[in-house]
Amino acid sequence: MNEVELDTIDRLHAELVAREPYAQVESAYYEGQQRLASMGLAIPPEMRDLSVIVNWPGMFVDSIEHRMDVEGFRLAGQWRGDEQLWDWWQYNDLDEESSLAHLEALIHGRAYVCVGYNEDNPEIPLITVESPRSMIVETDPRTRRVTAALRLYEPDPPRGVGCTLY
Repeated sequence: MNEVELDTIDRLHAELVAREPYAQVESAYYEGQQRLASMGLAIPPEMRDLSVIVNWPGMFVDSIEHRMDVEGFRLAGQWRGDEQLWDWWQYNDLDEESSLAHLEALIHGRAYVCVGYNEDNPEIPLITVESPRSMIVETDPRTRRVTAALRLYEPDPPRGVGCTLY
């Protein structure tokens, strides 16, 4: 690995670490564990323990995500769905995995999908959904194209965290 790649890893890792506190709050709201801030109402100190957490954010997000099921792919100029794309979708178990991507995007405002080489079947790409809590991308502000991406993972937790730089 050269110095430019190491600098890119360090820069993206620092950005991912800096975003983690926000991701924790977003997840807490979704899971119904975050207390809402005071709305300007005077609540006596002895009654503050009686405050209730209502999981409206989680119910709202789940109701949207349940409507986001992909049912097929139709290319421009075709009236029938593309069978090859659907086969790739099924091979990669994206019926389930795409729901995770939709959920992450609704909770955190972003989610990532990686498309790569499949060693088991080179004819079909390997498509994985990645959480914004373990992946980050850098984009060119002019073209909005991804210029670098970092995915963290724990291949063997006692030995530490690994990463893939794209």
